[in-house]
Amino acid sequence: MMKENKLKVSIITVCRNSENAIRSCLESVQSQSYKNIEHVIIDGASSDGTLDVIRNTKFPDDILISEPDQGIYDGMNKGIERSTGDLICFLNSDDVYSDQDVINDIVHQMTSKKLDALLTDVCFVSKSGRVVRNYSAKDFTPSKLKSGWMPPHPGMFILRQKIFEAGLFEPSYKIAGDYEFCIKLFRLPELSWSYYSRRTVDMALGGVSTSGLKSQYILNCEVYRACRQHGIDISFLKLLMKYPRKVLEFFVTGRA
Repeated sequence: MMKENKLKVSIITVCRNSENAIRSCLESVQSQSYKNIEHVIIDGASSDGTLDVIRNTKFPDDILISEPDQGIYDGMNKGIERSTGDLICFLNSDDVYSDQDVINDIVHQMTSKKLDALLTDVCFVSKSGRVVRNYSAKDFTPSKLKSGWMPPHPGMFILRQKIFEAGLFEPSYKIAGDYEFCIKLFRLPELSWSYYSRRTVDMALGGVSTSGLKSQYILNCEVYRACRQHGIDISFLKLLMKYPRKVLEFFVTGRA
């Protein structure tokens, strides 16, 4: 494992028509105390002022690609393929890092423990800045994927080589492509991973996977599809068992 200051981190942000949110995301990355970072921004041919905001805010060495794509997971794949970092993570265009030392702490944890992947906590935050839900990876085990439960994707940090070993995201998924990817990742032999009790990302409410009953229906159908695709015995009853846990997360909103 290379020294901490030699570990290059690629932060991938996929966006489309994010004019009102993308600036905070960019500034959050730029404020990180760890400096060996590249920010790869994949824009899906925005029709609003997103590109103007990005061009006026991004650092000169940031990578920007703007072109039509097949959806968010196609954009993530483009970001992975265009990135050059040793460690890869994803930050949504309307999300921010919880503080300026997030990446520095992640790199220290992964290098000191010689990890392939690190799981952390994220929080859903209202427009007023109030934490309304704590989404923790603390109790995650790979066996819980069988019931449709996965660790928070924005709070996952993964070595580049392990992403390619697992295989990239399946673009045909609309919401559950990260879940399908997790199945592949945690099936890798001898994957070295750990949980780090730290709040790393503040997520805006209203994302595609949390925005109404229709999205929940699509999500569950895609989770069911992913399980069947990878030979996991699953039923819709098992999928429904994850919702009581989600409700409890709204009552645990202290800073991790």
